[in-house]
Amino acid sequence: ITLDPADTATLQGTTTAAAVNGVATFTGLRVDRAGPHRLMAYSGSLVPAQGTQSSITHAEPATLTFTSFPTRVMAGFPFNTTLQVRDAFGNRANSVSSQATIALDGNPSGAAMQGVTSKVMGMGEVLFMDLKIAKAATGYSLSASVDGLNAASGPLEIFPAFPDRVVVLTQPASAGHGAGGARA
Repeated sequence: ITLDPADTATLQGTTTAAAVNGVATFTGLRVDRAGPHRLMAYSGSLVPAQGTQSSITHAEPATLTFTSFPTRVMAGFPFNTTLQVRDAFGNRANSVSSQATIALDGNPSGAAMQGVTSKVMGMGEVLFMDLKIAKAATGYSLSASVDGLNAASGPLEIFPAFPDRVVVLTQPASAGHGAGGARA
């Protein structure tokens, strides 16, 4: 027994069985990806049999993952990040619709993150938009949690924004008369 050749999933388990009174029984089979799948049965010179399409749902939620995350952002400018809950096979656990929270984890400068940091997931995924960190530094990271699952982001660098003005704090001392302050 196999999956339809057009299927990209993997059928796992014992895929061969001896027929008894014309019936072969397969136990303990698993498909590694959620979604629609069709089984195909082959036996020697007989015409292959095609099963009806079945839908496999995800396994129990196992991990929380940052699926999109910037590595470098200008200070004070908005950035987005996406979280997904996945099963042990990497399928999105689309039945999860719980509250997700995100926070600064590594915080070398004592800065605060602005924006909505708690949202309800939809189909196992949530997009946090318009997050901001105003203080430039390297070594920031984010943490996230949902339903007892936790995730840590990779490193995030907040680089300085372009200056919007120049302020002279000390007036230069008078250099005297003449070009460039040269003395005669």
